[in-house]
Amino acid sequence: MGIYIPGMEMPKGCYDCRLKMNCYECEGLDCFCLPLCRQIGNAVRDIGLEKDKREADCPLVHVPPHGRLGDLDKLHDNMLSLTAGLEHRGEVMHEVRRAPTIIPAEEAQP
Repeated sequence: MGIYIPGMEMPKGCYDCRLKMNCYECEGLDCFCLPLCRQIGNAVRDIGLEKDKREADCPLVHVPPHGRLGDLDKLHDNMLSLTAGLEHRGEVMHEVRRAPTIIPAEEAQP
């Protein structure tokens, strides 16, 4: 399981990441990656922190623009309990609409 931060853009590299902390008490500006819980470079000495490069084990995942996301496993389980056929189309669509929302839609859908 993970977290989703609405409105946060995927950083191109560690240098611009909002989940990086600069340690001003350290000698220079040591940079600490909060998700990885470790030092990833030093801004003053220009160690690590390339503008367009992320750590190989960076846990951030890009979420593309999307509609309403739901629990498709739950939807599948619900569908198994219904008999297939056109006469049940209304029930099927009702189950699709009531599937739990995991991440709400990012933009208005037509």
